[in-house]
Amino acid sequence: LYGRLEPAWAITVHKAQGSEYNSIAVILPAAPVRPLTRELLYTAITRARHAVTFVGSPEALQRGVERSIERASGLIDMLDEIDEP
Repeated sequence: LYGRLEPAWAITVHKAQGSEYNSIAVILPAAPVRPLTRELLYTAITRARHAVTFVGSPEALQRGVERSIERASGLIDMLDEIDEP
């Protein structure tokens, strides 16, 4: 059992990417914050095998669900600049 435990009081969603846990708790900020997005919530939820608990107001969760990241990689512009044969 000792070799299978990894102590952690809390870690960020980003730190948890690529890992899975039986249960997770997502602590939602009381005030609106920019990093809380639909994509971040999705990543948090998909870290749990069995249970997810949200700690915070329903309004905070709703704000996160409604905010989405707009990607701006510039890929389309770069592809448009490629000369066609």
